[in-house]
This record gives sequence, C-alpha cells and structure tokens, in this order.
Amino acid sequence: MLSKKTDSRLLREERKKRKRKEQRERARKRKKEKILSGAERTSDGAENLSNRGVVQGFDLNIEFGQNEGTLSDWLNPKHQHFRKDFQNEWKNCFNSDLKKAFIQEDKTRIKKLHVSNVKFPFVVNSDDHCETSPEAYEDIVPILKSICEAKGLSRNEVALYDPYYCNGAVIRHFAKLGFKNVYNRCEDFYDTILKQRVPKYDILVTNPPYSDYHVKRLLEFSTNKKIPCLLLLPSYVADKPY
Repeated sequence: MLSKKTDSRLLREERKKRKRKEQRERARKRKKEKILSGAERTSDGAENLSNRGVVQGFDLNIEFGQNEGTLSDWLNPKHQHFRKDFQNEWKNCFNSDLKKAFIQEDKTRIKKLHVSNVKFPFVVNSDDHCETSPEAYEDIVPILKSICEAKGLSRNEVALYDPYYCNGAVIRHFAKLGFKNVYNRCEDFYDTILKQRVPKYDILVTNPPYSDYHVKRLLEFSTNKKIPCLLLLPSYVADKPY
C-alpha cells in the first residue's frame, strides 16, 4: 500500500499533468480559432494572398526565409529540417486555403532555386532541371559501400561520375556522406562522349533528364561500359525496347 504522503504526491503530479495538457489544448484551440477567423475574412483566395506574402496571419516570406528546407522537408519526420510544431499545425489547424498558399509559395521558391545565372552549354528543359533530394543519395550509400569494398577503395578514393549538371548540389550531397571525389561539371555530356573527354570513373551515379532522348542515350552509354552504374529512372523505362 502507498503511504498517504506518496499518494498525495502522485495526486499533485497528476493534477499538474492534466493542467499542462489543458493549457496546451487551450493554446492550440486559440491558435486554430485565430487561423479560422482569418480565413473568414479572406475573400480573394489563396493565390492572391500568397502574392502579398501574408496569408491568414502567416507571413510566408518569414516562414520560408527563416527556416531551411522545403515544405515537404518540414513535414517529413526523417528529414533534417523536419518541424514537428509545423507538422502539428498543418494537420490540426491549417485549412485548405492556407495549405494551398504554402504549397504555392513552396513551388515558387523551388522554381527560383532552379533558375541560375549559369550559361549552360546545352538546351535546358525547365521540367528536367531539378536537383535530386539528399535522401536519395543517402538511400544508395549501402550499395556504394559494397562496390567500394569490392574494388578495394575508400569513400574518399572512389571516383563518382554524374554526367548531367543542374546546379552542382550533387557534389555537396555526396561530400556530406563522405564521398569527396565526384565529377559533375557544367558541360554537355553528349559532347564529351563525341570528343572522347569522358572522365575516368569507378561508378556512374545520376538522375538523368526524363524528356526527349536522354534516358535512351544514357542507357546506351552505360551498357557499353563494364562499370557499375546507379540510375534513378522512371518506371515506364521498363517497358521500353531499349
């Protein structure tokens, strides 16, 4: 049996827990009411509000300017830029207009990141010109590690080659994973093949452009080489004759 003193202490702790829980619930309810009241005052839709930068009390310029990562990063528990508080608000407080505004702003900012002052020596399709997420590189580390062991190379030594240049993020992503010898330059891949200037490499790793002839030409190049390659390709490729 518990002593009266212990029983009294447990009751006090239980009351404190209930009180903190009630305070959190009230705070969340007030925030939700504030957001919804802002929504009631909104009449010109999420798109126009997003253009002004302030939506239902949220300044999108501040939200995106002071927090690293993208909207999907903030909502992904496995991502380094995951925001638990934001995820809770997204699930429990944000209405459809506010979500649309955040999604639109996110797309706009991602698109701006893809716009560069670099003069590319090849035709750029905006739909193709997107960097691969850091998570995709993390997923293939076990495979790269196995290949390195088979070749007797360390992460610093193994030469990785990504022939399709976007904005150079591939080098930064691999560097964080310990792979420092990465070749990814602003040059025309097909021109390097034609002029026989393809660099020496141990593993080809790339997420190629999906439009036009790129996937077909990449497969023709990689299958003619007896060198390991890791290619991120769309599912429809499996049904292609090449």
